[in-house]
Amino acid sequence: MPETIARLESLTRENLSPSEFKTVAFRRDLPVAYDNSILVAAADAARRRGWHDLAEDCIGRCTNPSLVYLWSRWRLRCETTRRPGQLTALDATV
Repeated sequence: MPETIARLESLTRENLSPSEFKTVAFRRDLPVAYDNSILVAAADAARRRGWHDLAEDCIGRCTNPSLVYLWSRWRLRCETTRRPGQLTALDATV
């Protein structure tokens, strides 16, 4: 669905404001499975920007328990594997 791709691309824009983010993430005009997928992607986009309240709001709106579970595991992994100033194997190879 082209609309899904356009919304996902919007979530990656560097200059996306929180209000624009909410407009993209919280619009519910696609089939539920697509909306849920966008919400998970939006939660990660918000997490990467440090917008933790928006990340939780996104995942709180997701109606697929499997996606919510996967998100919780992903968020935990991101929080525990990379801390500021910590080098990873990827950093050593670049």
